[in-house]
Amino acid sequence: MEPFRKILIYAILLLVIGTAILLQPKLNGSHKIVNYLHGLVYDDRLEVICSPELDLTNVKLLFENEMAMLENTNPEIAKRIVARSRFNEVIRMVIFENGEQIVEIPYDYGKQRIVVYYGDEEIGSIGQWRTNDYHVHNYIVKLRNEGGIVLSGGIKCPDGSYLNNF
Repeated sequence: MEPFRKILIYAILLLVIGTAILLQPKLNGSHKIVNYLHGLVYDDRLEVICSPELDLTNVKLLFENEMAMLENTNPEIAKRIVARSRFNEVIRMVIFENGEQIVEIPYDYGKQRIVVYYGDEEIGSIGQWRTNDYHVHNYIVKLRNEGGIVLSGGIKCPDGSYLNNF
């Protein structure tokens, strides 16, 4: 019985250490199985960074999916598409306000973007074409003052920021 117990303890230890190594965030994007495991263990991450002269509480981030973007440019077509399909819906929500993330970033297939505001002024947006709901994304928004507010950053993910700053 003693040898079986030692083997079981070593097997469990090996499994825990192997899982910890496999689930390192640096490996996200390299393999489909690893991406799926990341989706089960981790969630999307949002990082908002401001230069010292800017006030983080003035930053607001608005999430929009493809239907919301279409609604911005052609509301009638968006309305017809949403009415025809039970899978299409307009998702437009504030995800970051008053210096903190207030809701999780929605999981949605297709084109999506995060519109960045400082006060009432729209600074720009970062976007992507999300192909899987199990991918883990790291959204990075950086604002700095260079005679005007400049947006940088992007989305680190397996899909890449295909539609960066659109």
